[in-house]
Amino acid sequence: MRCRSLIVSAAAPLAVAASAGAALAHSPAAERERWDDELTERLRTGALQGDDLSGDVRPEAVELQRAAETSDPAPLSLAEARSAGVAPRSDAPFEPPETILVWRRSLDGSSSSCSGRVDEIPFEEYVRGVLPHEWIPSWHEESLKAGAVAIRTYAAFLVESGGRYDCAHVDDTPSTQAYEEEYHPRTDEAVLATEGLYVVDEAGELILAEYSAENGDPTEFGVTDSVCSGESVFGHGRGTCQWGSQRWATSGRSFDEIVTHYYPGSSIADARQQLAAKEVARDVPTQLVAGEAAPVEVRFENAGVGAWTADATMLATAPAGRESEFYDELTWTGGDRAAPVAEGAQPGDVGTFAFSIRAPDVTEPVVYEESFQIEHEGQRFGPAVRIEAEVVPRAEGDGGGDGGGSDGEDPDRGSADYPPGDEAEGSEAPVVYGCQLGPAGALPSALAVLGALFGLARLSPRRRVAA
Repeated sequence: MRCRSLIVSAAAPLAVAASAGAALAHSPAAERERWDDELTERLRTGALQGDDLSGDVRPEAVELQRAAETSDPAPLSLAEARSAGVAPRSDAPFEPPETILVWRRSLDGSSSSCSGRVDEIPFEEYVRGVLPHEWIPSWHEESLKAGAVAIRTYAAFLVESGGRYDCAHVDDTPSTQAYEEEYHPRTDEAVLATEGLYVVDEAGELILAEYSAENGDPTEFGVTDSVCSGESVFGHGRGTCQWGSQRWATSGRSFDEIVTHYYPGSSIADARQQLAAKEVARDVPTQLVAGEAAPVEVRFENAGVGAWTADATMLATAPAGRESEFYDELTWTGGDRAAPVAEGAQPGDVGTFAFSIRAPDVTEPVVYEESFQIEHEGQRFGPAVRIEAEVVPRAEGDGGGDGGGSDGEDPDRGSADYPPGDEAEGSEAPVVYGCQLGPAGALPSALAVLGALFGLARLSPRRRVAA
């Protein structure tokens, strides 16, 4: 796995910074009684991940669990699982899963994943549905964020390793991770705040981010955990201690410190792409008259983690470096560069690329095609946008173009180029759709030209052309 940017290096053990008494005085019995109404099944019973071998558990998943139990003094990595033959080999960089297959055994009561209900759930929605049923929603926000990162990493590891069951990656019980389609605003905030963050080892490989209720002091990975001193192990003792994450959070520790504390040699990596885009909508013409121009607007969601700026992010022809048949010098920045992103776009925002396309001269109807792609500082990304428009000849006697009459004659007064009251005679400045370009043909702002173009062209809203 090659995560694109490591945002946190391995944190110093938290035990160095605080002792159990100084950091947080607590009574285990009183603490659990305080949260009794909200305790999850794992926190009540100490249920172990991977302990239930009923159902269609894959043999490779059984071997993977055994490898996890003997992994010492650090959690099992995906590279180690592949080397041991319990996970499929792959040289491709890690990409966050889009969906996950969940056996809903808690709903249908089935004993076999292949005979029961299996839901394909968007991956981040799955994380949303796990967190409030594994962590306590009223816990400190930093504890909830730590839980979100552990839950996400554990699930992604099972997806990447081929899944726990024949027909599903996970089930919806504490045997893997408890999942319900019931959400909570506080846990939703924690999931959103940590989106794209995963736990990796020193080589940048995804780890099996196990967790359990009480992991003791030290934990099974040999981590000194002062806030859990005196507590009995209540679970398998590996990875994140759920109660410990709450104690560290209430003593002022951040989620990244908590996560890297519990997984020796780990760091947190952002696996999202720096530059990524999803098309949202497009407004395009499907027919043009030769020589005339019409507006185009394409909107993309910034799906990466980097910002788009008007001076560095451009919609350009694809393949790169080729001048387009639709090039319009009035709005394009070059023959192969249609338009910059208007006002930029931060991650999660929608960016707009607005420009005009000008039809080539033709003597008979011709269908022209063009493709565009976003370019940021020389790097291409996002889906290609393909535009297809039929160009038809000008009508007999139509001067065409943008302001010139046929055979050198002036257009009729009152036309789109010369509305009543305008004088063309003696003026050196060309007129485009009723918008004079200024002295000696100086170009106005792109917005002024686009305003005129959008006013004249009649387009169906968000009309999409066939790919």
